Amino acid sequence: MDSKSNSRIKFAENLKYYMKRDEKRQKDISNDLGIANSLVSEWVKGKKYPRIENMKKLADYFNVTISDLVDDKEKDLFYSLPVYSKTMEINDNSNTYRTEYHDAFQFHIEDSHMEPEFKKDDLIVAEKKSTYTKDCFVIAKRKNLLAVYKYNHKNKTIETLKPKNVYSIDNTTTLVAEIIELRRKPKV
Repeated sequence: MDSKSNSRIKFAENLKYYMKRDEKRQKDISNDLGIANSLVSEWVKGKKYPRIENMKKLADYFNVTISDLVDDKEKDLFYSLPVYSKTMEINDNSNTYRTEYHDAFQFHIEDSHMEPEFKKDDLIVAEKKSTYTKDCFVIAKRKNLLAVYKYNHKNKTIETLKPKNVYSIDNTTTLVAEIIELRRKPKV
């Protein structure tokens, strides 16, 4: 396989990675960027390589660099992210790192109140967000402690699973980040 083919394939893999990460379909990219769907399809299949102006549009669209789209980079950088626990402050950008997941950090689960989804000593990767538009697992600060909760968007509540406790989001509760990845240590 020649280097041009390798470049197209690597680009296609990276493009699919960012599409999955951002929950975008080919049609979304086509419509949002004003690019023919057939052309986007060729990129995703690794048959064509975008021109520089379209590469720039894609990088801006996914909030990444052109290098992120074309280079053979390890996507699993989470182990280099800082790890925080329930008593640490993570309310400013000094405690998060820009990654392909935007403002991200790891959080250490110190108890079992969210089992079976998250177990004691799991590491989770969380992304700071300003708005939450769907049900998801979040890190929230409640009464000055950080913890993992299940967020109910419709009811605007957070809950623990063990024991089941539901809390309204009020002035004592702040949603800090959405959980985007689980890092469980393998059993030895």
